Amino acid sequence: MGDHDTMLRERALARLRTAMNYWIATTRPDGRPHAAPVWGVWLDDGLWFGAEGQKVRNLAVQPYAVVHLDSANDVIMVQGPVEIVRDAARVSVAAKAFRVKYVDGETGAPFDVYPALGETPVLYHVMPEIGWAWLEGAFVTHNTRWEFEGATGSAWPRSDEFRRSAQSLSAPASRRGVVGLIGCVASIQQNAVTVVRIANVHRIAL
Repeated sequence: MGDHDTMLRERALARLRTAMNYWIATTRPDGRPHAAPVWGVWLDDGLWFGAEGQKVRNLAVQPYAVVHLDSANDVIMVQGPVEIVRDAARVSVAAKAFRVKYVDGETGAPFDVYPALGETPVLYHVMPEIGWAWLEGAFVTHNTRWEFEGATGSAWPRSDEFRRSAQSLSAPASRRGVVGLIGCVASIQQNAVTVVRIANVHRIAL
């Protein structure tokens, strides 16, 4: 990974640590996608969040997710398996991070996962394998894909492949970002159809 890609990766990781909302995509038991926003904290190179309802049912069958931040112009995504964490000591560490980061909208007090998710809460830990980031309108020069340490690999195409494809197009410069994005979607559909199906997100219960 070159210096430019390293810079984009570090910038993406910084935004993952400081983001307030995360879109998480998962798959329903019948294969239909489901997506919703959640609160979460980035610890140990992964996202921790709480869930109820459909999200719990999805992850019990297919413990895998794609995480996307809010912006469609400054895009940051990660994907990987999801660990269901019941260990009280580990949950306590994450709960402390939630109290530091979030405020209860009704009381103004630090947000606490224990009353929100019960006295013995279960949290979910996305352990990312692949990270991906790009800037809309500058896709050719400002996109990167990386693998997290310990990842087993992925069918997602690498950012340099996208760059070569985008640079070969004859579209005007003002449209290259859009054309590059279309190329991304086509490549994902061809090489990782499961990503399209993994479309569930959830918000931590308040």
